[in-house]
Amino acid sequence: MGKRGPKKEPAAKKRAKGNPGKDRLPTKRSAPKTKLPQCPSFVPPMAKRIWKSVVPKLLELGVVAQVDEHAIAAYCIAFDRYRRANLHIKREGEFVTVGKNNYEQQNKWFQIEKRALMEMKSFWSSFGLTPSDRMALNIDAPDPRTPPGKAKPTKPDPHQTILDKLESTPPGARARA
Repeated sequence: MGKRGPKKEPAAKKRAKGNPGKDRLPTKRSAPKTKLPQCPSFVPPMAKRIWKSVVPKLLELGVVAQVDEHAIAAYCIAFDRYRRANLHIKREGEFVTVGKNNYEQQNKWFQIEKRALMEMKSFWSSFGLTPSDRMALNIDAPDPRTPPGKAKPTKPDPHQTILDKLESTPPGARARA
């Protein structure tokens, strides 16, 4: 039996959300370097095309590092499986005729498509690939006028700036201000 309750969020994700539960977070962070990960050799050709499309976008958002290459590979393979299942459904139809009595049943590719979509969805939240996940990670949507790779730095939170100034001000100086 698995662990109960929601899965634990990484400290970086909690920091990005502003630590809503006010949990004690680790002070030392060993964040992996955000470097362009290499596509593993076992990734099929079409999944490699998906890789080439999605990795630069993830790197621009700052949510991917070189250590994530196998997770991204799994996402790309699931996406490719979803795409292939969708093509089979379009070609063969939603229902297929089987057996001696020629009864119709749902195409087997529906289950494959559904499973692949579920796999993809689990990666979406991990990499901030949906609008709600980007909101939770405080990731700004890239400006469509900004050329790829030239993302503007995010604006500092004005509330955090005020708190930082208050923390750096000596206690006696706050009373006079």
